[in-house]
Amino acid sequence: RGRRRPRAVQAATRKPLAMRLVVGALLLAAAAAAKTTHGTIRCQRSGLGLGRAAARGGETVHDVAATVLKPWNGTRWNGTAPPRHTIVFLLGYAYSGTSAAHWLLGQSPTVSTLRDPDTMSPAKEGWAIDGLKKRAKNRWRDDDDWIPWARLEETYYSRWNLSRPILLENSPPEILHADRLFRQFTRNDTEVRFVLLIRSPCNQHNTRADVHLERMDVVRKIARKYGRRHAFVLRYEDLCNQPRRVPAALEAWLPGLGAGVDVERRPGAGRRLTKKHSHSQKSIPEYCRADFIPRLPYRASLPTEKRKMSASLLDFFDYGAGFESAETTGRVTGS
Repeated sequence: RGRRRPRAVQAATRKPLAMRLVVGALLLAAAAAAKTTHGTIRCQRSGLGLGRAAARGGETVHDVAATVLKPWNGTRWNGTAPPRHTIVFLLGYAYSGTSAAHWLLGQSPTVSTLRDPDTMSPAKEGWAIDGLKKRAKNRWRDDDDWIPWARLEETYYSRWNLSRPILLENSPPEILHADRLFRQFTRNDTEVRFVLLIRSPCNQHNTRADVHLERMDVVRKIARKYGRRHAFVLRYEDLCNQPRRVPAALEAWLPGLGAGVDVERRPGAGRRLTKKHSHSQKSIPEYCRADFIPRLPYRASLPTEKRKMSASLLDFFDYGAGFESAETTGRVTGS
């Protein structure tokens, strides 16, 4: 006790000066990165929080795949004749408007759904009809191998009315499997298209902004890959901001998809699961005016650890929210 350790032992246990300098530099870099990646999404004070395109009052509904992507990737139908069928998969996460869009488009006389088109509930989903939704322990796995694709295809085709040219389907987890859906269902006489649904993180009940941003990024990747012909992006807010333009825009994108669609129509009573969808007994404009828009914004601000992703995605989908960096006070960047 009280004796100093031998110098050899001290040297072996002491970190070299150069290593300590490197560690210190890495810690400083990490701290600087934290300041630049952490921040706050500043949501709109009122209204839907749409961006520049909505402010200009575009002639059609905001279609990201058509108005934002540069350049168009040229994806097109390669068949020698017009397709006999076009399968439209509605891809979107929960509370992004998939049920409302499915019910709306199911009104068209050229569209066939897997179940009664007047059903606005999870019962409409192909995975529920097949039984996969109930059997799957984790249906949000993003790998394709566990899904019985041949059986799903057989289930869908046995339920669709093949005398109609447009076949419609929506099961929420399918958004993680766009590539496999495209390969599985494309045939010599059948084309596959996607309607991609998105909703601003500012207009969500869930406050986990980074979760919403990651989901928005999934949608953006699909839109970028499949381009104008095969991907139409529909924001939840468009259904409220310009509902009468939605059928016309979809009709222009795919003739027959928006034909005969009446946005003012109220869903009937009966088979609807009102506990699941508060708009199940109202027309879409009625629900927007009475239940959605008056409550906005759900949050005035949302903390995020994804600064660059946040600004990029909000700009891509033309949302009017701003961004405040962690190291600044009152300085807002982004759109």
